[in-house]
Amino acid sequence: MNSREVSDGSRGAASDGPARGHRVWRTRGPLRAFAAAPGVALVGVLLGLGCGLLDEATTLTLCADPQRFTVDTAQLGLSGAVATLPALPCASTPNVCTQLAAAFSCSAEVWQCSAQCTPRTEGGAVCGLRAVLTQHVDIDVAAHLRNQLQARLLDRVSLDRVSYAVSENTLTVATPELRLYVGPTTANAVSDAGVVLLARLPPIAAATTVASTALPMEAEGQRRLAELVKNYRTPFRVLAAAELVFVGGQPAPSGALAIELKPCFKADVL
Repeated sequence: MNSREVSDGSRGAASDGPARGHRVWRTRGPLRAFAAAPGVALVGVLLGLGCGLLDEATTLTLCADPQRFTVDTAQLGLSGAVATLPALPCASTPNVCTQLAAAFSCSAEVWQCSAQCTPRTEGGAVCGLRAVLTQHVDIDVAAHLRNQLQARLLDRVSLDRVSYAVSENTLTVATPELRLYVGPTTANAVSDAGVVLLARLPPIAAATTVASTALPMEAEGQRRLAELVKNYRTPFRVLAAAELVFVGGQPAPSGALAIELKPCFKADVL
């Protein structure tokens, strides 16, 4: 079977060099956001391919340029210069934790914060802050299609792989597991109907970068994403979710982390 690997970006040969009989092609036009990559990257590649290439190839590997998103503690909205979270005992008076919540003003669009009484390993319990990160981006594949040939190619697409890298990390705390989901545009939470887990990004230690690494995919989410791309007339939504817990007595979190993800798809064109 003939195959070609295609990346979104500036046209040119791949730096690591293709194997004999396998050519690498790039198309113009960077992507704007990772969540838009499944549809836009694929369509961008198809726009750059000529009929001659399609006549020769039976399988295309379509890759987007690395797409970046961030986890930024500045969005938590700490009130004033809070160096250390107050250590408020709460074993007998859980309601006292509302004082800790007042030190934060989370954005409902990015973070949602709630105070909770948290047991300590050394015994007793102090107030802690639970911060839930939720983000979503809608993807409209049809808006980027120009002809029926491109639409027919989408019928033969499957998700091949996704890699991730942490290029910048000034966080003073470790990240929790970050989960990626796909679902209908009506979904506002990962618990809503039709939302399926796509992948789990493992925890990342504070101030630690990570070289490009394969991201384990959930089989059901992998199949669902391919179905959503094929059903290009209906927009869909990609959601990201994570949960952080900060315990009273700990230094207030600071810093930000930048994660880059690179999705690749396979398309049988003949």
